[in-house]
Amino acid sequence: MIETRLINILERNPAHVKFYKTTHIRESGTWRMILTHTCIITDDVKGLSLFYQTVLGINPVLYREDYSEFNTERGNLSICARI
Repeated sequence: MIETRLINILERNPAHVKFYKTTHIRESGTWRMILTHTCIITDDVKGLSLFYQTVLGINPVLYREDYSEFNTERGNLSICARI
């Protein structure tokens, strides 16, 4: 699942993460945490966007020089330029 891969990457590289938000859902009687939004601040939006495009196997829905955004089934990943 894309969310699981993304959470694993974020937990291994916490210095990149500026913000992330989770929520909980109940499936088959069990509560499960899901990632709903992550924002990564970087000096290299293009490079990090290409990295996550490869890792997630999806294209960004929005791409600019200073911002890109990926939508997964249950959440978003934003990559923003450091100001």
